[in-house]
Amino acid sequence: DYVDFGDNDAYDVVGAYTVEAWYYLPTYATAATNYIISKYDTVSTPNKSFTFFTSDTGILKARLQLVSAGSTLFTTTTALPRNKWCHVVFTFTGTAVFVYLDSRLVYTTTFAADTIQVGAGNLTLGSATTGSVNAPTAQIALARFWGSALTTQQVEDLYFDNKVPSGAVMEALM
Repeated sequence: DYVDFGDNDAYDVVGAYTVEAWYYLPTYATAATNYIISKYDTVSTPNKSFTFFTSDTGILKARLQLVSAGSTLFTTTTALPRNKWCHVVFTFTGTAVFVYLDSRLVYTTTFAADTIQVGAGNLTLGSATTGSVNAPTAQIALARFWGSALTTQQVEDLYFDNKVPSGAVMEALM
C-alpha cells in the first residue's frame, strides 16, 4: 500500500527541505527500489522533484532533480537493519545534503548552490508518483515533510524526545 497526497503547491519546494519517516524493512527485496517519500514521477522528467528510498540491499539513497545539475543521486554506504524500526531523515539545504539514521549523521556532501525543479508529480509515501509500491512487507509508521532544513539538534530531538519543530507542511501517521 501507499499514500498519495496529490500535487499541492505546499510540496513544491525549490530550496531547503527535510523529510522524516519511521521505516521498517523486514527483508531486502531483490531488484526492488523501496520508496519512502517521493515527489518524483519516474517516467516524466518535468514531473521530477525528489525521492528518498532504499535500494534492493537496504542502502539509503536520495535523488533530486536539480535545476542546474539535473538528476543527482546521493548514495550512502549505510544499509537499514532488517526487522527493526528505523528513524530516517533527509535534509537538503541548497548547497548540501544530510542523511540521518536513528539520529546519527550517516552521509553528507556539499555542492554548488542549486535549486530543486518544481514538478507536477504527486507527493507519495511508499511509492514513486507513478504508483510503484514498496516491497509488500515494508512499513512506514510516521512521516513528515518540512519546507526548511532541520538542524542536527532538531533531528536528535525528534528521535530522542519526539520534539517536533513547527512548520511541517505534511504529517502522516499510518
